[in-house]
Amino acid sequence: MNYGKLAKSVLVPVVGGSFVGIFATRNSKEIYGKLKKPAFAPPSWTFPLLGPAFIRLWDC
Repeated sequence: MNYGKLAKSVLVPVVGGSFVGIFATRNSKEIYGKLKKPAFAPPSWTFPLLGPAFIRLWDC
């Protein structure tokens, strides 16, 4: 097994995706805070806490 090729095949997409994610979301909190939201919109802190649970429920 060629471990160097395997490591490169895994690390390049992970590192590249991380950089894209950092640059794509750098102003997202400011933008989300300025949006006009309805009264029933949940606070922004609920998404990181409840998001994984909702995704798990949808996968069932």
